[in-house]
Amino acid sequence: RMEEDPTFYLPEELWIETLRLLQGEWPRFLSKRLVCKAWSKYVIVALTRLEVFWRFGSAGLSNSVLKLVDEAPNLESVTIRRVDWPVFVKCVDRMQNLKELRLLDVYGATGTDSIVNFWLPNTVTAHYTEIYSLTNLERLSLTSWSFGLSSSIHQMTKLKSLHIQTTSLPENFQLPSLRELYITSRNDSSNHINLIPFSNLTLLHLERIEFNPQDLIHLTNLQSLTLKIKDNSTMLSIFPHLNTLTKLSRLGLTNHKILSLPKWFNSSSFPHITDLDFSWNSLTFIPDAILSFHQLTRLHLIRNHISFIPPNIQSLIYLQDIDLNTNIITCIPTQIQFLTLLRHLNLSNNRIEKIPDEIGRLGNLETLMLTSNYIKTVPKEIERLEKLEELNLSLNRIEELPIEMKSLSNMRELVLMNNGERLKQSEVVEYMVGKGVKVSCETTMAKMIVRQREEE
Repeated sequence: RMEEDPTFYLPEELWIETLRLLQGEWPRFLSKRLVCKAWSKYVIVALTRLEVFWRFGSAGLSNSVLKLVDEAPNLESVTIRRVDWPVFVKCVDRMQNLKELRLLDVYGATGTDSIVNFWLPNTVTAHYTEIYSLTNLERLSLTSWSFGLSSSIHQMTKLKSLHIQTTSLPENFQLPSLRELYITSRNDSSNHINLIPFSNLTLLHLERIEFNPQDLIHLTNLQSLTLKIKDNSTMLSIFPHLNTLTKLSRLGLTNHKILSLPKWFNSSSFPHITDLDFSWNSLTFIPDAILSFHQLTRLHLIRNHISFIPPNIQSLIYLQDIDLNTNIITCIPTQIQFLTLLRHLNLSNNRIEKIPDEIGRLGNLETLMLTSNYIKTVPKEIERLEKLEELNLSLNRIEELPIEMKSLSNMRELVLMNNGERLKQSEVVEYMVGKGVKVSCETTMAKMIVRQREEE
């Protein structure tokens, strides 16, 4: 109606707080609705949250978003995905008048690194200085672009969460108000951070950032710690200081070539840990230290050299998410049936030959990922996975699916690519397609991967 009558009054109960703009619909939507007088007067002013997702280089949408930022003075939260650098710079200029802005989350478009490098060191530095003047921000997230943090960031005294990629850190870097710090270094230069001033942190994620391991003893409020460090010797020196972090509930030590864990690392020392991530290491088995954390709800051991899942995995009865993707596991133990709270199971890129019948007892399972294994058959007991939404069996040797799979009423996506030729004529496949399930079962040259693995 507003298209027909720009003076139409929008009742207050129809005002919206959140506007989400999606790629594909933007030309018609923005040109006819957002720029009309009624929207500007009655809706845009009411906006408090703006989320924009668009294709790289969409000039029409870019201009309309800039117009929105100008005309929505009450915006508290702005999230923009796949924005190119020049548009982002313009957005920052417009945001200086947004006194209510508390959250800024921007993810750059793929391939913008070259643009950033071209603009360095003058324009980029200048416009990031403008960001620092958004002193009411409580959360700032800028990823995809790397730049040097300026000491001007110290004037953002209300900042509680900082998620950023950087090439350098300012001297005496400290933000006492911070509760969450997520820093990634994207170059090979040495970046060092003094953690002592960040004693109020509850979350810390450092990737390729050096620090003094002894500083950890000052982070007594830390609940989540993720470290990806270039120097493996530094990683080994961290362990003795972890036992001071008594409030820790999540620990991620990834990409460190860890072969084993110290004996004292167990649930007695860390009674609150429910989430462990030791992905991209060199573990050859699941250590007993990990199995002692009976309260675990999430366990990720991606890209190690684990050859088997021990039967006492059944002691982790609270597990909801297991990811053992890219190991050398040959079988799924029947004891997995006792993990009845499990919702997500990923055993892709292993050497598994059989799915045990006991898989059917995982009644809460929502996603089951078994891509790139040696599986030939699917047990009929899979019909008991009533909550299963996504099943990926691609890159296996399956020729037929059990008819019982038709009872999986919550299935949304079934991936069967690169299996037996007869599979795409399966009655189950036809039934799932007819039910609106997204089914992928084409065969491609990816079978070569299977053959290469066999030769290896």
